[in-house]
Amino acid sequence: MRLIHVSDLKLGNACESFRAEADKRKEELWDTFKEICRACNNRRAGLLLLSGNIFDRQPRFDEMQRLKEMFSLLDNTAVVWIAGTSDPLREKNTYATYPWPENVHIIKGAGRVHLPALGCCVTGVSCMEEEMDADIFSALRPAPSDELQILMMNGDSAQGIRHEKLASFGYDYVALGGRQNFYIWENERCAYAGSPEPLDISGTGKHGYILVNLSDKGTGIEIVDIAKRHFRSAWLYLSRFMSKTEVEKSWRIARGNSPENTSYKLVLKGQRPEGISLKEYEELGGVLAVSDETESGFNTEELKKAHSKDILGAFIESMEKEDGQTAAKAMEIGIEALLKGASN
Repeated sequence: MRLIHVSDLKLGNACESFRAEADKRKEELWDTFKEICRACNNRRAGLLLLSGNIFDRQPRFDEMQRLKEMFSLLDNTAVVWIAGTSDPLREKNTYATYPWPENVHIIKGAGRVHLPALGCCVTGVSCMEEEMDADIFSALRPAPSDELQILMMNGDSAQGIRHEKLASFGYDYVALGGRQNFYIWENERCAYAGSPEPLDISGTGKHGYILVNLSDKGTGIEIVDIAKRHFRSAWLYLSRFMSKTEVEKSWRIARGNSPENTSYKLVLKGQRPEGISLKEYEELGGVLAVSDETESGFNTEELKKAHSKDILGAFIESMEKEDGQTAAKAMEIGIEALLKGASN
């Protein structure tokens, strides 16, 4: 059996960290889930697992209607859905009582969904608005049958989830939600799906969905990256004599030919030029956040490592062999000149 595992869509997220592009980013989250529904058809996935935090909060009626329209794109895919910590189920006025299509199964509390056509049974635990019984986590065991067995949960160690323990129960696959990035353990039998789209600057690396192939011979996983944006961290070395134009040029060089959909957390190193505010660094192309780690002097070890293959690294290494204040001052002047020259 082939399935797709997704979690932490966070539909309805305000996307405030994207500032002027927040509204566009909110639409991208919806568009990516529509792409996942189409992938279920293209990949011939019999099952779509939604491991919680599909919404960022309790959804509005129009949002549920929009999601229902996306589910209608599915040709032959069953959906099993658990609630997460950000969208827990309520007794009344909850999305659990909304008239979803017949192929969509929402597990309330702890429960099981048998899917005879797929030869599998899905055991799941939804987060509820009221406090859950702590013993529920230790009581989970696969249903006695010849079906493929899947477990779905949402949360992390704070909610008592230990992937080692869950994997020991004997499930063929444990589909977890509640983290923004992919995590895979236990010979590909236990995985956090991460969020299909990075939700803030901490969501580095790949994002998309997990494609799982299940059989009585074992489990195989493929991470499929479909995110419309990616986040990276980048360092920018500065000299206190650099102009704004020189800073902008240095940043263009540092970014190189990175894709347009890449956003950065910019880490400032070296000595920050006077007269250029942190806000101006935030306005550099592709920068989503700025961390100021500049110093009164240069960190020669970091510079030497970053420039180990060019003249700046060789210069630092040669000057470190000299002693005295004069040599230290000469090194500082030389570093400033070489950094400035690199931006010209």
